[in-house]
Amino acid sequence: MSLEQLQKKLKESKIEGGDLMPSLAQRLREEGEKVGVKKGVKKGVKKAKLETAKELVKNGVDIDIIARSTGLSKKEIELLAETVH
Repeated sequence: MSLEQLQKKLKESKIEGGDLMPSLAQRLREEGEKVGVKKGVKKGVKKAKLETAKELVKNGVDIDIIARSTGLSKKEIELLAETVH
C-alpha cells in the first residue's frame, strides 16, 4: 500500500466525534485491561490452589488426593511438600 493510499484510508476511517487513532488506542487499552484481568485471575486461582495444597500437605493428606482435589500436578505438590517439611 502506498503512502497516498494509506492517507486516503485514514481520512475515510474518520469515526464520528473524532478520528481513528484515539478510538483505536482506546480499544487496544480496553483489550489490554481484559487480558491483564484474565491473567490476574488465573494467577490468583493458582495461588489459592497452592495455598490449599500446602495446608493439605501440612495435615498429612495423600498427594494423590491433593492432586485430584486441586488440579495441581503431583510434581508441583511434591515440590511444595519439600518446602513445608
